[in-house]
Amino acid sequence: MKLFLFILAFFCSSEWVSAHQYYVEIETVNFSQLSKLAESAGFDIAHRERKNGKIGIVTPEATAIQNWIRELKNQTSLRPRILRIVKTQSWRSYIAAQPGIDAADYFGPRETEAELRRLQRLHPTHTHIIDLNDWLNIPKTHEGRSLFALQVSSAPGQVTDRPKIILIGQHHAREFMTHHAVLDAASDLLERLKNRDPRATAAVTENSIWFVPVVNPDGLHYAMTQNRMWRKNRSKNPRGSRGVDLNRNYPFGWGQCGRNSSFERSEIYKGPKPASEPEVQVMNALNEKLRAELLVSYHSSGDEVLYPFVCGDVAEKAVYFDFRDRLARTLGFGKRIASSSGEDFEHHYQRFGTLSFLLEIGSSFQPSFSTYRARVWPKAKKVLPFLLEELKRPTLEIKVRDRITGLPIQDAEISLRQIIFKMGEKRKTDAFGTHRWRLIPGSYDLTIAHPGYRVFSRSIQVGSQGKSLTRIELEAI
Repeated sequence: MKLFLFILAFFCSSEWVSAHQYYVEIETVNFSQLSKLAESAGFDIAHRERKNGKIGIVTPEATAIQNWIRELKNQTSLRPRILRIVKTQSWRSYIAAQPGIDAADYFGPRETEAELRRLQRLHPTHTHIIDLNDWLNIPKTHEGRSLFALQVSSAPGQVTDRPKIILIGQHHAREFMTHHAVLDAASDLLERLKNRDPRATAAVTENSIWFVPVVNPDGLHYAMTQNRMWRKNRSKNPRGSRGVDLNRNYPFGWGQCGRNSSFERSEIYKGPKPASEPEVQVMNALNEKLRAELLVSYHSSGDEVLYPFVCGDVAEKAVYFDFRDRLARTLGFGKRIASSSGEDFEHHYQRFGTLSFLLEIGSSFQPSFSTYRARVWPKAKKVLPFLLEELKRPTLEIKVRDRITGLPIQDAEISLRQIIFKMGEKRKTDAFGTHRWRLIPGSYDLTIAHPGYRVFSRSIQVGSQGKSLTRIELEAI
């Protein structure tokens, strides 16, 4: 058994690689136990079907799975058996071979950009499409593609001093539903706006909503045209392999704990250094500019709400976990801690104070498109309306100005004596001198500091409804 585990670890995390990947479907009488064992062994679980007791594993070495199952057959509580082993192929080839496949299909990066432009044409007064690489002056992806965002606002094309939400899809190439969940959320909001829904009108008047459907356009293209189970981006690694797991590459907590790898051929390779990938640089720079109040990053699968920190402690438990629990109840989802450090939603929360969550939607990476529409989208459709309602909850809105000039002071550091951060979190004002902080109603001792100014301190009160606005003037030293 020890020898087999050594071999298994070698296949899962070493520099060895096969020319192909395989999809292995396994049936068991104990779904939960087999899933946990597969995760512990480091296997890449691509599909979970609790009702029928099935899991699907993606692997470069099918014999490793076969040997693993032989070992487990001695456990009568599992009774696992392999149903099929299929060599992976491109998504286009895969659906072409399926009888009765949906006429509608998932978008690749080009179709996704076209859909964003279609939405802009249909709703020109409330939308603006942005090439994020050009806008943020960051190099394009390794294959020369850009990441695109659709901004929906009553002031499209402008970054204004109003609350912001970001919806993100497609960090992982094979998770096809995720960029459609973002596109469909944008389309649904704009359709309600067109039909003069008062809640939609208020949403785009009072807030700015940013939709970034595809973070990994190179990987998505590769999954569509070469290997439908590809996960990473398409960067070139020094020893001949390709790809970094973008959702292990964010600076906060990079490589510290959880399921990530330093081996370049691993599916969860964290990259050579924090934010080494242009895709991650774009998303970090975007929220550096926006300082969004709320963020949801879509992944698949599992119907779960993920929360931080996988190796650390959340200081704002009451606010964060209440939000998590109500979101999970609204969607009918389970809850679990993050899979690894270096993930985007942990980074955005730690660095910018954005209340962020990762949502695992659906039960597989690539159900038929009609299954996505019928079973997954009805749940995902509830996310944006939920987030918009959350912006109405008790919030401390701080605006910091220079006492003499009246100009906003960016990056003024804000602290509250009652909230003790343990993970190096910083709360700072944005380019408008503003920071919005979701809090439990009550009294707080506020301190604001910025180089070149006298430290400001005073007690404040956060009410039980809406925003509690506090205007602060700092005096230069």
